[in-house]
Amino acid sequence: MLAYLGKSELKAFVLDQLAQHRKADKLVHGQYWEAGKGCAVGCTLEAVRLYNGAAHIDHGDHDLYGPLLGWPPVLAYLKDHIFEELDNDTAQAWPERFCGAIRVGADLSMAWPRFALWLLAEELPPHTAEYPRCAATLAGVAALYRQWIEGKKPIARRWQSAATSAAASAIAAAIAAAAEGACDAACAAAAAACTAEAACEADAACAAVYGSAYACDYACAACPDAAARQDCWRRMADKLIAIMESASCLRLSAGHSGDRTSAVLCRDSTGPPVNASKAGLGLHAHRRPRSRADKYQEFPRRRLATSLNRETALKRCRAKD
Repeated sequence: MLAYLGKSELKAFVLDQLAQHRKADKLVHGQYWEAGKGCAVGCTLEAVRLYNGAAHIDHGDHDLYGPLLGWPPVLAYLKDHIFEELDNDTAQAWPERFCGAIRVGADLSMAWPRFALWLLAEELPPHTAEYPRCAATLAGVAALYRQWIEGKKPIARRWQSAATSAAASAIAAAIAAAAEGACDAACAAAAAACTAEAACEADAACAAVYGSAYACDYACAACPDAAARQDCWRRMADKLIAIMESASCLRLSAGHSGDRTSAVLCRDSTGPPVNASKAGLGLHAHRRPRSRADKYQEFPRRRLATSLNRETALKRCRAKD
């Protein structure tokens, strides 16, 4: 998978459109695309629609980032989630900063594992310093990600075991009234393990990939107040940018144009599927467009083996403010 499908003109066009959206106040929180305005994901996919001369596109389909932009869908979710959580001034620059950091032809397949390792090995450990069990949980999941980065990706069963262990650590920490930060850190580890487990499965859906956003949510929930959480989101943004900037570039094979849009199906928010690349762009003609709330509900919480979920993390955030 080559970033921007190996096309420098695609990157230039997307960046130009994002700049126009920002200047025209079309970049907003809370909606993929509505009345000519959208979030980081919606505005980016609108730029892709225009680039391809298509009539329709599902502005909320993160999976489209693969065939239309050459990015792993997990990065689309991270881009989306960080945008939604940053303060408005910082968020306005985020889509252009994100897209600009990715080099044409870059291989981004290891961006999520590297980001997850940083989250588990550097960002979260301070919250578990006084809770050895939670600290061991973070170290265990981080070790699996380190193996993945080194080229020896653990099988799904090991990720599942790590997720269950992390959930158990979270429950134990939750029982101790003063261990909220450690509990949230363990939940982040569980979500990160679930994301990797899903990536090992042949039918892994984007809903499972969205576990990356849960990991980020819990990482920030571990912070003591709103200001600390905003700093956490900024650190995540900075780290993700640094990882993407360092991604190595691959060469196109002879005769390969990098264009994968011609066979892609489409469905817009109101019309029927269209089987023509210049009429519409999309991956799942059979699936109705999903709202932001829908996608949160689709995350496989059963994998955590607990009732801990994103809403729990957000309630803890509000309680600390």
